[in-house]
Amino acid sequence: MYSKGTRVEIFGGVEFSFFIAMVFLSIGLNSVFALDNHSTSWISRDKIRMGWGPSISQYKAVSKAGMNAVMPRVELDAVLEYNPAEAERPLSKHDARIIRQLQSGSREAKLPGLRYVHCLDLASQFQTVKVGFENNPARYNNGNLPSPVDPVYWRRAILQRVQRVLDLLDDTNVYALDGVIIDPEMYTLSGAVPGDPDYGRYAFETFLKETNRPVPPDVVTVQASRKWLKSHHLDKEFVRWQFDRIVSMAGELRQLVRSRRPNAILGFIIYKNKLWFNAMARGLSAKNRPVFIGPESTYSGVMDKSFIQYIRGIRTSVGVPCSVVPGVRMGMENGNLLWQDFIAPNTSKIFRIPERLGKMCVVVISAGMNAYRIRHFNCPVMLIGSNGVTLNSQGQGRRFFFFVPPGKTNFSLRIQGNPIETADYILHDPTGKIVGRWDKLTKSTTEKIKVTTPGIWYSEATGLVDNAGFKLANLPNFFALQPEDLRSATNN
Repeated sequence: MYSKGTRVEIFGGVEFSFFIAMVFLSIGLNSVFALDNHSTSWISRDKIRMGWGPSISQYKAVSKAGMNAVMPRVELDAVLEYNPAEAERPLSKHDARIIRQLQSGSREAKLPGLRYVHCLDLASQFQTVKVGFENNPARYNNGNLPSPVDPVYWRRAILQRVQRVLDLLDDTNVYALDGVIIDPEMYTLSGAVPGDPDYGRYAFETFLKETNRPVPPDVVTVQASRKWLKSHHLDKEFVRWQFDRIVSMAGELRQLVRSRRPNAILGFIIYKNKLWFNAMARGLSAKNRPVFIGPESTYSGVMDKSFIQYIRGIRTSVGVPCSVVPGVRMGMENGNLLWQDFIAPNTSKIFRIPERLGKMCVVVISAGMNAYRIRHFNCPVMLIGSNGVTLNSQGQGRRFFFFVPPGKTNFSLRIQGNPIETADYILHDPTGKIVGRWDKLTKSTTEKIKVTTPGIWYSEATGLVDNAGFKLANLPNFFALQPEDLRSATNN
């Protein structure tokens, strides 16, 4: 199934960094608020230079690269009722792994002096949603999303899991914990985010009960709730009630965290100028304690005049002290947006880049479910697989070239298999010798490869395949479509 086209952006003057996909970078915070001298003064002094989700083994490298914080998103299992005495008891194999990851990550971050910020999602796991909804009928607009004013889901999905994190990282001499950030994108619920007021039956009836009004038995739909509230001149009061309720729920989280970690920052990533976000910001902030807001719409890293206006707009709409910490793709923070366009299916365009713009530019292709093709003209082209993403190839006999530097003794190659669309793979070293061969691969596998000769290697997918994928580990995940491109890049 194909979408309607492909969007392409070009960034010029880019410097690359290989070890992390994204950072959150704070700018100009001193002019925005006054911080407590004893608590988060490190933000005004050093700014927030935080890597999103680097592996624990990379923490020392992250610190040496000039970052001062890490923010992994680790999701403990949710429970109906949390018992602090059982914090260390795993609830599942997944939960046991996350406990180890949480404690070891926090401990390792503390060694080089990194700030450790815990991130958790409203609904990134099916298990969280299942527990949050158990014997709990509250739904946003009578649909399948949690109601933003439901304290039951909030307690199970957020409050209790944060309390457990605080218990697991209780020893401040051993464990770092410098913030708690909510990711509101509900991945298991089609990536939905909270936002607008809830006119579902739960919110409507709870509002009437809490304001001592009778519940009309015939008002059961979202449309009927809207109409009834408007006809009784209660529509504005209803929205204000929801705002105050979300503020109160956020305040519970603020009090919980600050009671154990007084200097921790609180906030969320993603921002929309809507009810939930602004109420959450109000509840998580306090005097001289701004709320952390990490907007995702800044990932391009093009910090021009429109970017500054956008940041100012957030501060205005939130209405409380906030630390706006824009997320940027690593390596693009110094880039200039040179050109962007929409390419319709079955069409093509030529990009002409002036030589004065430097030796390297990045083309960001947002293809969705589309296939796309890159053709060479008069400059080297390389494909960059983001951290944790496999490059895919359609067609027969496609070769991906990559560089293995001298001194490298081994690396890992992940190759993609499928029980329906099988593929054959061949790996060659610079002499042309076949180092590995995998026929009719039905499932993905990671192979540890011993380096026989440094230089330009290539991996090849053969057979009539629809999708074939490669991913490198212990090497930059960069591929060229012809060896000459790698020779040009390594010479420069």
